[in-house]
Amino acid sequence: QQYMLVNASSQISSILTTSMLNERYAIGPATLNASGFTGFAPGTTFTGVLTGNGGVGANSTITNLAVNLFPFIGSTGVVRDLNVSGALSATSNNQSFGFIAGQNSGTISNVTVAGTINGGSFNGIIAGGLVAQNAGTISGSQSSVNVTIGDGVTGPGGGFNYAGGLVGIN
Repeated sequence: QQYMLVNASSQISSILTTSMLNERYAIGPATLNASGFTGFAPGTTFTGVLTGNGGVGANSTITNLAVNLFPFIGSTGVVRDLNVSGALSATSNNQSFGFIAGQNSGTISNVTVAGTINGGSFNGIIAGGLVAQNAGTISGSQSSVNVTIGDGVTGPGGGFNYAGGLVGIN
């Protein structure tokens, strides 16, 4: 099957339409600068395929990512053969952070992430270098992400914080 090439950060957002979330995508250039990509709407679920091996014979790299690539990866979603770097920061309570997804129920393979995730002093933060919460399959992937979160508090407006280098909650 053919892949739709993603050659610029503005094209990442084109996946946003519901009819496009289950298609096959390949990162075209060796390095794609994600500056300007503001993310998908909360609750968006990716069920397609995203590969970093767009025919260049090596994994492509997405740089300067400042938000989760996807909020959710559904059970049929696949992200593979990709390098990602950037810096993610919490802006409020109850957020899930991971460079690839807030929650993964699909398959992530041969993905490397690097950078920082900062949960600040917020509560209810789930943070992992690759994904915040994993209920899917992760193989051949690695993280060199510095994950920093504050102490969670219980009671009204509170919530525990969870963090991991690769996955926040597995």
